[in-house]
Amino acid sequence: MIFIGADHRGRALLENLTRNLAGLELDYKIIGEEFYSDEDDYTDFAKEVALKILGNLDENLNESFGILLCGSGQGVAIAANRFKGIRAGVCRKAEEIEIAKADDNINVLCLPVTELVEDDDYNLDKMIRAFIETRFKSDPKYQRRIEKLDLLP
Repeated sequence: MIFIGADHRGRALLENLTRNLAGLELDYKIIGEEFYSDEDDYTDFAKEVALKILGNLDENLNESFGILLCGSGQGVAIAANRFKGIRAGVCRKAEEIEIAKADDNINVLCLPVTELVEDDDYNLDKMIRAFIETRFKSDPKYQRRIEKLDLLP
């Protein structure tokens, strides 16, 4: 399951994202308000997505991921990374996503909507595939690093 959160600036990419996920026949759920509001806060969406992912981990359900959308991608990444077990990364292209997933095992992809909607070269389908299909390098050094992250306060 992919949990999606988008603040008011993230809404610019939300429709394209859900269309891509549906086209790839991936299960997803939008977290938060159904309607645009410029009064919303990215922290609320990041928190809810993180809790959904962690809840699925606690119950040993199928692997869950999150996609968070905001203007810079940074705010949602900072908020999501406050939760132990969440590894959120801001990425702008598929190659970045592949590295972040393979090396750091990100489970939340944070997209900088402002940059992407202004860039004619971004390929959302390729980005989503990279996030879902790339596997974590389970070499001992990568696993050790993830374990150390989980020990941080």
